[in-house]
Amino acid sequence: MASATVHRMQIEALDVLRTVVRHGSITAAAQELRYTQSAVSRQIAALEAEFGVVLFDRLPRGVTLTEEGRHLLPHVEAVLDRLITARRELDALRGLGGGRLRVGA
Repeated sequence: MASATVHRMQIEALDVLRTVVRHGSITAAAQELRYTQSAVSRQIAALEAEFGVVLFDRLPRGVTLTEEGRHLLPHVEAVLDRLITARRELDALRGLGGGRLRVGA
């Protein structure tokens, strides 16, 4: 169970990263995600510690990706997009939109 919690937290941190990139601002990302600014900053700091790199240059009016951040971003987007696709497929299987139908005669 602890492993699932860690993975969920990492996925949330990846989503936070993508949201900060989209807005160019930790404050704006926090508002969209309904987190505090410090919570967003902590998640970014945790990712930076995990990867051992600085992902953002902190500027007086927002943030920009570092070279390392620019290299990581396509992977983050691919992971999050794959998870969204997987959730949609699983939702379709639970409904009438997918699955297998076996007919015997």
